[in-house]
Amino acid sequence: MNLKKVCSIICMAAVTSTLVLSGCGNSAPAGGTADNAAQTGTESGEPGQVQTEQAAEDMAIETKYGTLHYNDQWREYVKIDQTEEGDVVSVSFTAQIKEKEYQLFVVNIGGGDGSEVGKLTDAEGKERIVYISASEIKEEEDLDANEQNRLYAMQEDINYVVDHLK
Repeated sequence: MNLKKVCSIICMAAVTSTLVLSGCGNSAPAGGTADNAAQTGTESGEPGQVQTEQAAEDMAIETKYGTLHYNDQWREYVKIDQTEEGDVVSVSFTAQIKEKEYQLFVVNIGGGDGSEVGKLTDAEGKERIVYISASEIKEEEDLDANEQNRLYAMQEDINYVVDHLK
């Protein structure tokens, strides 16, 4: 390695460290300002409504049986539909890429198809079993490598939903 490359690497490391450390002191103010409420999603929502909650990394999907959480980085690419049949609430997650829809997974609360992955607790404290079903996404020739990887990553964030069940 020549001296110029070594200096570049050291400079990049210094800039990165400075940016990381400067972000550490930027905590949100305590209190209930309107901006803080919107950022943290403290406002209540109707079932079926998608809200940003806790951080820019989290979408909250309100159901009558509790709140599901999904990674907010996919907001512009995901379509979330909620249906009720009897005592079962089904929430379908579909990717929208290049005017085409790809089924990612379906969350069934209170019964239905899929693998049992946990429980969700409603406002009265009643727990319901959560099931998730997903099919393997095959490589699509209509998608470039970035779009195909996005599709895989969106389906992989099924784990985000499971990890945030309460």
